[in-house]
Amino acid sequence: MGLLSHDAFEQLNKNSSAEIYNTFFGAVLHTADLAGQAVPLDQALVWGERVIGEFSMQAQKEQLIGLPTAPFMLNLTDTANAANVQSGYITFILKPWWNSFKVFFPNNLSIIAAVKNIDGCLAFYQNHLAEAKSKKAKMLGEANVEPVSDDLEKEKVSKIKVIPRTKSMANGIIG
Repeated sequence: MGLLSHDAFEQLNKNSSAEIYNTFFGAVLHTADLAGQAVPLDQALVWGERVIGEFSMQAQKEQLIGLPTAPFMLNLTDTANAANVQSGYITFILKPWWNSFKVFFPNNLSIIAAVKNIDGCLAFYQNHLAEAKSKKAKMLGEANVEPVSDDLEKEKVSKIKVIPRTKSMANGIIG
C-alpha cells in the first residue's frame, strides 16, 4: 500500500460497487506479491535466489515421490538456467503486469522506480545468460566437442508430461 498515492482511495468513485473495490485492491495486493524483482538489484538477487532455491526443493520433492516436475524447475543449480528462468519470468509476467499497473498511477515515483528496477534486473539476467553462453561456446570450442543440438533438447522436453496442479508443494501442500 505504500506505493499508492495519498488520494488513491478517493480516485475510486465512492458509488463504485464492492466488486470493483475488491478487484482493484486484489490487483494492488497481487502487484505487491510480484515485487521481488521490483526492488534494487542487490535485494532482487537475494529474493531471486530464495525463489530459485524453493523451486529446486519443490522439484526434488516432486521427483522423490514420483510427481511430474515442471521443466523450468530442473537444473537450477546451474546459474545460467536460473538466470533463464528469472529472465522469462520478468519478460512474460512481471513487465506486462507492472506496466499495466503503472497506468493507474502514471506519476507515482515509487511505481516508476519499481518498473525501472525490473528493467535493471532483466538486463542483469540477460547479461549473465550471454556471458554463460559465451563461456560455454569457448569451452566447447577449446575441447573440440560438438554442442548438443536444439532438436535433441526439444525432443527431451516434449516427452515430459506436466500435470497442472492448483496447490503447491512449496507451500507444504501436495496437490
